[in-house]
Order: sequence, then structure tokens, then C-alpha cells
Amino acid sequence: AARCAEAEREEAERAAALDARYEELIGRAEQALAEAGRDLAEAEESARRRQDEARDRTAELVAEARARAERIARETERVLREHGERWDEVQDQISSSRGRLGTLTGRGVE
Repeated sequence: AARCAEAEREEAERAAALDARYEELIGRAEQALAEAGRDLAEAEESARRRQDEARDRTAELVAEARARAERIARETERVLREHGERWDEVQDQISSSRGRLGTLTGRGVE
């Protein structure tokens, strides 16, 4: 009977030790899970911030590109207008020169 009681006591000690180890492991797992949850929340917030920053930067770049395109269009229009004016001046000079040549030579210049 004493050996049986000793065996039962040892079995109870082993069961208690296993229960304690199980509780310790559960506690560690719960801590790890909580930490992983915090890490996930931080990562999600960081991803949201980065996406917002990227969206803002994209809007800035698009606005800058539009402004640059408008400046280029205005500059192109100005250059074309100046070239057109210069073309008209050159054509007037050519016409005038032809007229003078025709007058000097006594014949019409085509």
C-alpha cells in the first residue's frame, strides 16, 4: 500500500509538473501571440502611412508634371508665334527685294 501511495504521489507530482509546464508554455504562446498582434498592427499602420505618403507624393508629382506641361505649352506657343512673326518679316523683305530687283532690272520678278 505504501508503494502504491508513493507511486500515486509521484504520478501526482509529474502531473503537477506537466500542468505547470503546460501553463508556462501557454503563457509564453499567449505573450508571443500578443506581441505578434502588436507587430501586425504596427506593420498595418506603417503600410497605411506609406500608402498615404505615396498617394500624396503621386499627387504632387502629377501636379508638378501638369504645371511643367503647361509651361512647355506656353513656351512652345511663344516660340511658334515669334517664328511666325519672323517668317512674316522675312517674307515681306523677300517681296520687297523682288520688287526692287524688278524695278532695277526693268522686268517683273516672279
